[in-house]
Amino acid sequence: MAPLGTSAVPLQLGHKAYESVRRRLRDLSGIQVGPSKQTLVSSRLQMRASRLGLPSVHAYVEALVQGGLPCEWDIAVDLLTTNGSCFYREPAHFELVERQPA
Repeated sequence: MAPLGTSAVPLQLGHKAYESVRRRLRDLSGIQVGPSKQTLVSSRLQMRASRLGLPSVHAYVEALVQGGLPCEWDIAVDLLTTNGSCFYREPAHFELVERQPA
């Protein structure tokens, strides 16, 4: 058993696994994730691994890379991206719409 406050399985992806995720994310979406995002990527994928009942983020990434989770890359890409919209968030947007003829 691991000592209190430690984990038997590392929660952060190792370099090789992280690089696999980075390359695949770039290939699927065009999004490039830098080396400084390893902790963020690891934590988001760890949550997904837990939901699937997998023992670790490493098991999840291994299944992704080996094709053991059909369609799971779509979910992983969604987890690793931040969707945002800036349309109609500024007062100037509303003012512009108000000035347009009906």
